[in-house]
Amino acid sequence: MVFCGADFEVSKTPAAAASIGRVAKKAVNDAARKSKNMRELAKHAQNLMEVSQGLGWHVAVGTDFAVDLRYRKGACVLLSSRGSKMKVLLYRTVPALTPIPMEDHEAMLSAEGAATKGKLKQRITINECDMESEVMDEVVAKAKRLLEHFNEDPDVDSKVALALKHALTFSYGHTWHTIVSTTRELCCIPHIIPKSLADFSIDKYRVVVYRHGGSDVDNKMDFTRLANRLSLLMALVCLVIYGYFVFTATEKDVQCLSGKQSDAVTRLPVGCRLKDVVQANTYASWKGMAMFGTMLFTVIASGLRMYRSSLHTKAKQL
Repeated sequence: MVFCGADFEVSKTPAAAASIGRVAKKAVNDAARKSKNMRELAKHAQNLMEVSQGLGWHVAVGTDFAVDLRYRKGACVLLSSRGSKMKVLLYRTVPALTPIPMEDHEAMLSAEGAATKGKLKQRITINECDMESEVMDEVVAKAKRLLEHFNEDPDVDSKVALALKHALTFSYGHTWHTIVSTTRELCCIPHIIPKSLADFSIDKYRVVVYRHGGSDVDNKMDFTRLANRLSLLMALVCLVIYGYFVFTATEKDVQCLSGKQSDAVTRLPVGCRLKDVVQANTYASWKGMAMFGTMLFTVIASGLRMYRSSLHTKAKQL
């Protein structure tokens, strides 16, 4: 049985690498051909993506949903069915580097103080959860207040996703991802930090929240990329220093280089003072260290690049 006609196309936004887009399109359409429902589609698509692109792919499938997540640049693909409203989102997460908010989201603060207006019946259904009960109650309470606050807004799903992530980050720290759907037709199969997943429904809305900061291999690749760039930068700095001493050297620096700082004045090179000998030898030492630094940091950068390539291969083989 074919789910949604297997006619998914890659959307223009968010921008994804062309190679990732081609792989994602093939994976989702192949998954749709052997799926009967959204969960099967999500599971098959995730498996196919991780076989070809390595572990760490998250999948969300639904008809109308908004997300607030931190994804790896070029590794977030949205596919839409041409024959239906079904959408599939594939992405990889990364750790957050921004500071934790100093105060709760303004919408949450407004919702906290506002009287309940009874816009929602607030029938709550817990679909999946591995949080501690106290944390789960707090997450559901935040979502209820925000849905009540934004209920009449045409972009309720987007605004609740944004505000809920802000509120959770303020309360519990970084790496939260939020997905909010205006219908209960939503399936999310993420990789999670243990005891951080909550999938629940409030009236017609479906909310999924969880924490994840990227796979270990991804984090190692990020670290090696940063170290590689720093090594190349240091090699360039050393090369600039070497060039400075080469192009600013005078004839006297070359002439006086053969002298020794401990020599008697009578044994100094002709026309050189002790000060000239000291300066010439100092320049020569700095020039030698700069050349050595250039070669050393270049070798380190090359080694880090090869190590990163091996990690990329390992990620695809996991």
